[in-house]
Amino acid sequence: MPTQHCECGAKYRFSDASLGKRAKCKECGTVFSLVGDEELGPIPFADEGVTSPEVATPNTAPAHGPAEAPVCPGCRITLPVGAKICVDCGIDLATGREIATSQEKSHEYASDRPRTYAQDILATFMFPTSLRNAITFGVLCVVILLLDFLTGSVGFWVFALLVLVCRLAFLGWWASYRFNVVAAGAAGDLDLPDLMVANDGLGALVMVFFRWLGSWILVLLPAAVFFGVAASQGWLDLNALDAALDNGVAGFLFFGSGPAEIAFGLLVVLGLFVWPIVILCVALGGFGCLGRVDLITYTMVRTFPVYLFTAAMVFGTDLLKFVLSSYVVDGLSGGGEEQGSAAWTGMTVLISCLVMGVGVYFELVAMRLIGLYYHHFKDRFAWSWG
Repeated sequence: MPTQHCECGAKYRFSDASLGKRAKCKECGTVFSLVGDEELGPIPFADEGVTSPEVATPNTAPAHGPAEAPVCPGCRITLPVGAKICVDCGIDLATGREIATSQEKSHEYASDRPRTYAQDILATFMFPTSLRNAITFGVLCVVILLLDFLTGSVGFWVFALLVLVCRLAFLGWWASYRFNVVAAGAAGDLDLPDLMVANDGLGALVMVFFRWLGSWILVLLPAAVFFGVAASQGWLDLNALDAALDNGVAGFLFFGSGPAEIAFGLLVVLGLFVWPIVILCVALGGFGCLGRVDLITYTMVRTFPVYLFTAAMVFGTDLLKFVLSSYVVDGLSGGGEEQGSAAWTGMTVLISCLVMGVGVYFELVAMRLIGLYYHHFKDRFAWSWG
């Protein structure tokens, strides 16, 4: 019986009566005429129209030549032999459809993955690197500097009441914004909140300021009561205590004047320690949450290592703010008095701007750290705000 070789190397056999007809190779799909070249065996035939021929079946395994490297139909680059997906444009060679590359899938997975506590802390200190945050921060510093200057520079007694009202409104707006930063951190937002706070009138802003002030009064009340009693009884050396204030809170503990001063310092430190969770409660749940001292204590115990870290970070940033502000003042004001009055005035404005910027930066960092404490560990809280 005659045989037929396909161009791909496959061999087929067919009967003498099939000479001149056409068939289709099963291996490569090529349609060819049966002319015969050697004896092997029969081959299935394609229809005369060759529109849908039956595939020929080889009698033995065909001897193929080397496999050809595929070419991507999209970018037309030659791919390695056996490749199924183009690594350059992501096209599936079998279907011709574009699919996500492994890099894209990895990127999507990484973007959907929740950020860790450490990543959020790093992002908090780096918040000015975002263009939106940098603009918000710059505008915030300018607004605070101008309002602070305007409300503090008018000293005429005729305008005393007006200055007081404006000052309270400014302090209320600043307190409201810091509450919003805490809430944004608690929600896990990376961006600073908008500068526009809730417009509920002057009275509402004044009330927000008193909420902020009330949180400090609450945590420092035990120290204030002890101070009043100890001072009336002569237990405190007020001159030594005044000298200790020059060294900050640490001075209360280490200036070594006496046990009463050390006890007063410990009460102050205790108040500062509980202030972050107090301001968190006021920002998210209002002053009503502070009535549940048992739940607050339970929460602090369950999250004690993290809360200790949060409190240390909050007041560590406050200490760093004080140190950097002092460094800026000392560094830029040195020799300034020897310059002319105009140069000295310009130096004073520069110092005020830099000190204001340092203070606002660390204030925002501290508020966001308090919010992140709730965002990442709210499952350990004794209550929830959503």
